[in-house]
Amino acid sequence: MKRFILLIMLLLPVMGMAQQNDIASIVKKYSSRQGYTTIEMSKYMLESMGVKANIDSISVIATEEAKYIEELQRDMDGYTSALSTILSVVDDGTRVQIYGCSDAEGIKELVVLTVEDSEMAVIYVSGKNIGLSNIDSLMDLVN
Repeated sequence: MKRFILLIMLLLPVMGMAQQNDIASIVKKYSSRQGYTTIEMSKYMLESMGVKANIDSISVIATEEAKYIEELQRDMDGYTSALSTILSVVDDGTRVQIYGCSDAEGIKELVVLTVEDSEMAVIYVSGKNIGLSNIDSLMDLVN
C-alpha cells in the first residue's frame, strides 16, 4: 500500500505537466487542419494591446462546420474532465460552459466552450489569479 501511495505521489507532478501540455497539443492539432481557425496570443501581444492583467496567454480554436464539432468536443471533454465547472448555460440551442483550475493564488486557467448549431469555439486563458477584472479588461478590447 505504501508503494502504491508513493507511486501516485511521484506521478502527480508528471500528470500536472501533461495536462498543461495537453491544451498546447490540442491547439497545435487543430492549427494545421482545414475547417478550423486558431489564434494564439502571448503575454507580450496582450500587453501591447493594452491588456493590464495577470494573463499569460490566450488560445482560441473555432469552427463553423458541424462535421468538425464532434472531434473537437471529444478532445475538449478529455481536457476539461480534470477542471472544475464554473458555469454551464443552455439557452435556445446554445451551450456555454466555463471551466477553471486554481491554486493557492487563485484561478490559473479558464476554458470557455461555446456550441451553437454548426459552430463551436474554445477559448483558453492562462495566467495567475485570473479574476473578473482581468476578463473585463479583455472585454474592453472587444467593445
